[in-house]
Amino acid sequence: MHFTVAPEIHAKPKTYLPSRDYDVFAGRWNEIYGNNLGALAMYCVLFPEDRQALDTALDYMDRMASLKQWQVKASMKDEVPVAHSLTGFATAYDFLYEHFDDSRRKIYFKKISDVTKELYEFSKIRGWGKQYLQNHVATNYLALLTGSLVLEVDDPKASVWKERAINKIEETMFVLNHVVDGSLDEGVAYGSYTSRSVTQYVYLTLRHFDINHLDNFWLKEHFWFYYSTMLPGYQRTIGVADSNSNWFYGPESQLVFLDRYVLRNGSGNWLARLIRKHRPTEGALSASASQRWCTLHTEFIWYDPSLGESPPQGHGKAQLHTFTDWGVVTYGSALPVGADSTFLSFKSGSLHGKAVWNMVHRKMYPEMVTGGWQNFNPGHEHPDQNSFVFAPAGQLFVTEALYGPKLTHLNNVLVFSPSKTSQCYQPWEGQLGECAKWLAWRETPVGDSSAEVITADEKGDMVHISGEAARAYHPSMGLKSVYRNLLLLNKELLLVVDHIEVTPESRLKQTAAFFHNMDKIFQTYKFSHYRGAKVETPVGDLRMFWVSDNGDTPWPMLETEQYPAEYQRRITHYVNITMSLSRPTTRIAYVLMGPNLKMEEFKFSASDRDGVQMMLRANGSVYHVSMATRHQDPVARATYLGFPGHAQVVKDGRKVKFGVKESEMTLPGATTEKPFQLGVSFNVFFVITLISISLVIVLRQMLNSHQTTVFHYVFLTLVILWLMCIIAVWTVCPVSICPSSDDTSTESLKELSVKDTTLPRVVITSLPGSGSDLLSQMFMENPDFLYIQVPSKYVGVPRVEFEAGSFLDACEWLTSDAASQRFPLLEGWFQSFTRDPMLHLHRQQIRHPVGRKLQGEGFKNWFKETKHLANSGGTQKGVKKRSVKKKPTKNVEKQKQKESEVSNLRKSEGEQGKMARSTADAYENELTGLLQRLDDFPNAQAVVHLGSGSWTLKMQWIYSVLKSQSRIIHVVRDPRAWVHAMMAKQSLMYKEKRIQDQVISMFQNDNKCGLETGYAFEFEKLRLAIVDGKLPPHKLLAHVWAANMAAYI
Repeated sequence: MHFTVAPEIHAKPKTYLPSRDYDVFAGRWNEIYGNNLGALAMYCVLFPEDRQALDTALDYMDRMASLKQWQVKASMKDEVPVAHSLTGFATAYDFLYEHFDDSRRKIYFKKISDVTKELYEFSKIRGWGKQYLQNHVATNYLALLTGSLVLEVDDPKASVWKERAINKIEETMFVLNHVVDGSLDEGVAYGSYTSRSVTQYVYLTLRHFDINHLDNFWLKEHFWFYYSTMLPGYQRTIGVADSNSNWFYGPESQLVFLDRYVLRNGSGNWLARLIRKHRPTEGALSASASQRWCTLHTEFIWYDPSLGESPPQGHGKAQLHTFTDWGVVTYGSALPVGADSTFLSFKSGSLHGKAVWNMVHRKMYPEMVTGGWQNFNPGHEHPDQNSFVFAPAGQLFVTEALYGPKLTHLNNVLVFSPSKTSQCYQPWEGQLGECAKWLAWRETPVGDSSAEVITADEKGDMVHISGEAARAYHPSMGLKSVYRNLLLLNKELLLVVDHIEVTPESRLKQTAAFFHNMDKIFQTYKFSHYRGAKVETPVGDLRMFWVSDNGDTPWPMLETEQYPAEYQRRITHYVNITMSLSRPTTRIAYVLMGPNLKMEEFKFSASDRDGVQMMLRANGSVYHVSMATRHQDPVARATYLGFPGHAQVVKDGRKVKFGVKESEMTLPGATTEKPFQLGVSFNVFFVITLISISLVIVLRQMLNSHQTTVFHYVFLTLVILWLMCIIAVWTVCPVSICPSSDDTSTESLKELSVKDTTLPRVVITSLPGSGSDLLSQMFMENPDFLYIQVPSKYVGVPRVEFEAGSFLDACEWLTSDAASQRFPLLEGWFQSFTRDPMLHLHRQQIRHPVGRKLQGEGFKNWFKETKHLANSGGTQKGVKKRSVKKKPTKNVEKQKQKESEVSNLRKSEGEQGKMARSTADAYENELTGLLQRLDDFPNAQAVVHLGSGSWTLKMQWIYSVLKSQSRIIHVVRDPRAWVHAMMAKQSLMYKEKRIQDQVISMFQNDNKCGLETGYAFEFEKLRLAIVDGKLPPHKLLAHVWAANMAAYI
């Protein structure tokens, strides 16, 4: 394409060359001029003999330099077009420097200097100057860096500008390192805009300053941001956030960069060629004239032909990919169009992605994120949580509405009515932040908006994806759950189920679901008595119908809407399905079918508190579908489905379970049989007794007096048999596990049985400093688990005869110790704590920093009290300040001195009191957070993180105590990294924990394990090394690691 740049620019000067008239130049968005200049300059470098091209480039730059400024008149406070112009102009200045005469060099240099300085000054006052991860930020700071690099050789002032650019983009790279899935929250189109600048920055800093970002987690995964978002045919991408159907910049340049510097496997080259080959040159899917050449020069510079071209492993088969930070799941990406090329995507994520959302809400890195959401700009995001795209057989059925105003109904999601907080389209209200050109992320409570992908699982040719989006709606709406399930039963059959649960206080009465198609107009359709809609395609009709669990199947509103987008107008066609809400839950099923699918039957089989069941018959196959809708409760899921997953499909007698691995499908103790009912048994015995007595009476009448002895023997035998039956039943089936048939606690006992026998508890062990704390991120936000650090401020391990060392000891506790109940108190503590943490905390006495004892009812009352205060946001009222009257005195100086001493004393006491209150507040916040989580998720399974390294040698005992319920995770760190971490200045762990003293004390008589108390002989080498002489810290730690690892293995 480089070969066509110069000839086309020369042939169409009015289109491509900037006007010398500023009013014309600034009369429209003008990034085209900076974007195309870099490619033109590269052409001149490659073909120096083409004098016409060089003359065109010189004329181009003369025109740019002659303009008084580069801003767009309608957007004078927007420096983005200026940044595009500066990057292109400075790049061309560098490429073509040897072709300039002295006059041009001075003119161009001054222009670059003036604009770079201006951009530097604006960076200190504009919003983009203090923000991270946004296309304006990356574009403007890259321009500042590029201009500075060109100027620095001759102008020392440019060093200051360069340092600011590097510092700010370094902070962006630091934030990006937390986005571990390689995504960008602004979507693929704007993401390509940002990544264009990021890849150039990484290249420039590596080349000029030896700053290496090639191990950045985001960069390592960024390839999948392009591969796993492509729809069949390689021309379109998913349209999450503001989008133009595919890419704004590149992505061929970014892909060859990734291949050369990160991947080194040919996959980037392969995908770049595939996109280049299939990219349309005309129409809506072609690149715009202002962007199509912008990254040509960097693509040429970075391309490494020695890598060849190789598709990623598994290409050619539909695969499931989850962007964990972005909250996006795709299936069937990067395939050719065909009957088997079904594509499905789903979006349910937090504002700006999980990493940034956590940074803001957890107040992480306060020295950098000083303004919360003011340091970020997710304005291009949409109110689109729980939205999806479906293209059966490669045919677009449900699509996004792309770039446009931030309105919920322009996405494939739900809106509700009536709502008093509606900002537009009253009384209907959608998701937080809607109603304007940009998402209103600064407004309260939009910054708290979040949703979550609950599960994404693939089993054979079936896929199940689900997401919860209740927190994406205004709290006043009273939505307890907005849970959407997508179940792809085959390549052309998608079942979508919405579970909506409202609080008793909610005023909502209706919901409306929207489904969009950018290309085709919807028409009405009907299957059996179910109403629906369809679109026509060359390969057949794409159809859908819907029904609620109470049988409601209304006719839809079929609409076509036009709206502003970028610098044009866009049209979408959509289905609007409005239904009434039931109390407290509503279930709505939507069945979407491809062109070759023959639907025969559909019905709801059951719908209750914990889930919903449906039956579908299509193409001769029968599907029985069960979905657990209390997704945040693992016990409810296990009770409803028989396993703690999320959905089950029985197809023609074959069970497919989603949410668990194949090896976990049959869990120990799980059963669908009802427990033996002792009450029923007694009823049977009672009937047998009556029959026996009746037989005895009849027999007595039939027998004569001479046979009385025989009768007595028969009667005595019946009585003995009856008593033996009762004793046998009572012995075999205790009352605790055989409730009577009318016992109201049957359900709770059933749940307890499932909880106790099928759901594992997790125990984490490691040497301190091994990085096991990182595992907390796996569990802390998952409602299935309750992560607890032990010991902590409020949870401690009970003391026993052989107490585990706080850092490490050499004592092994084995299975035999558990069998002999050697530590009954500790055994009971483990079982109690892991089985029911709330009950355990309720029963034990918790130490409070201000001397308050929390136990029993006091514990409950304290939790309710702190919860009430937290919810009300207030403090205790009615507390009056005590007034102190001054006494008259003759000696004023002594009085002043005394007052000063009293004042200083009060200050000191006040500071101490303040510190004590701060400690108490932090303690209460931490404990309240734990208890709140237990209150919200009472069936969360315990994850106990044992902080002492001593527990690594006691895992046999732990496993024996918890039996099959336990899953033990032992974290091992590379010994070199572990020693370094323990001795690093920033950690001070070696000195603060007095590691040397603790290790020596392990072998003293009072602490050393005896021969009969499980001493691990692998520690002998360490003991002898200590006896022989004082070991330097690094050698001591090396011996500790080696001994512990040998004993563990």
